[in-house]
Amino acid sequence: MPPLPNNTAARLATVLEQIRSADERTETKALLTSIFGTETDAAFAEALGYFLQMPGEIERQVRALDEEEIDVEFFLQWVPPVNTAITRLWSLTSPISSVQQAYSPTDIMNLRACSQTLHRERSEPRIAQPQIEELRQQVQELIDALHASTDLPAELKICLIEQLDRVLMALTQYSIRGPRGLNAAVDTATGAAVRACSNHPPHTPEAKKWVQRFSTVLNNVAAVVVIAGGALAIPVQAETALQVFSGDSPATTQNASENGSQPAQNVPEPK
Repeated sequence: MPPLPNNTAARLATVLEQIRSADERTETKALLTSIFGTETDAAFAEALGYFLQMPGEIERQVRALDEEEIDVEFFLQWVPPVNTAITRLWSLTSPISSVQQAYSPTDIMNLRACSQTLHRERSEPRIAQPQIEELRQQVQELIDALHASTDLPAELKICLIEQLDRVLMALTQYSIRGPRGLNAAVDTATGAAVRACSNHPPHTPEAKKWVQRFSTVLNNVAAVVVIAGGALAIPVQAETALQVFSGDSPATTQNASENGSQPAQNVPEPK
């Protein structure tokens, strides 16, 4: 069987299959926590928020297609039962059985058909789970190292950690947020870091190395996401600004970006 298309409909169908395959006595929140891979209530709430938006997002994408080419209502047959199931998710301490009963394997099959249609219109990149885990490890290691650091302006340190937390969350929730959610987190993190570096410049060589590591890790994450035939990497202007703060040559950075070069994987640890 060929790999499933990587789009919102495919991701929702996968989660619905996981829900249906669970023991009907499993507590709803416990099951969703396992599926989302979240460890705190705050992370769970954020993941649940994204999940609740998935049916509406898919419906908008389908209705934007040419109605002369496809039967829109046919491809949206799954919407009412799935919306019923999602409404029942709010009873977080109840057994998952009531959610399971709201939709059927036929609804999942219809959602898969919807996914195939959307895939032909605009596919998304596929990122293997081992690659996601490797990136999560890179981000987590840098977060841990920053927590232990003593050679960064306090406000800049807090900002870098907060933005890395944002990227880590998007990687953890990749099964529901997908590559676009991951790219949005990288975009936000980049902009916040540039602003923080401007307000709290890293004056020492050690501090500049931390900014360099931050930039490298973000580029490592962005480089795996390919949409519409192009790599989504840190915008040249933003990356150049970060490299200026870290003491590297903007020209070198810009040339690497224009040539599609991958960021270096091994950046020296701050001493």
